Amino acid sequence: MVRAGENELVTFECAGSIGRYASSRGVPGREALSRSERKFLALETLEFRLVDVAAPIDTLHFWRSGRFARVIRGWRRGEFLGWYVNFEKPPVVHADRVITMDLVLDALVARDGGWTWKDEADFDEAVRRGLVTPDEAVEVRAEASRLKTELAERRGPFAESWDSWRPS
Repeated sequence: MVRAGENELVTFECAGSIGRYASSRGVPGREALSRSERKFLALETLEFRLVDVAAPIDTLHFWRSGRFARVIRGWRRGEFLGWYVNFEKPPVVHADRVITMDLVLDALVARDGGWTWKDEADFDEAVRRGLVTPDEAVEVRAEASRLKTELAERRGPFAESWDSWRPS
């Protein structure tokens, strides 16, 4: 843990460390399904496996109360790569874990601030199928707008003060 406050938790994950994540990979009967269909089925049935995944790069994770996204800053061998925005339900923080639910949509944010959506068509399909509620979709789009403002103003997870942060 890097910082814990009333409304924010910042955690560090070093390259090679093992994290436990819910995954639809390896769930019996889903082998022939596309990645998108596996995601939709996981949201629909809440059937998943817990898998251990080694972190490929060093990352800082910004979990914020009531917010519909986790912002992740990434480095490889000390070189800043950019940010990854994972849109998800607001986190529930426990002493030993953080619980949330992925909402399909993601964004890649380049070092220069360029914003690229990831899985937009899947997000729209999840909304169409009722797997992401209309209210959640509105929250996600509002969250994206807030994050773009923070990025432009270099606040929150995008603040320049984080540029020089390294684990001690």
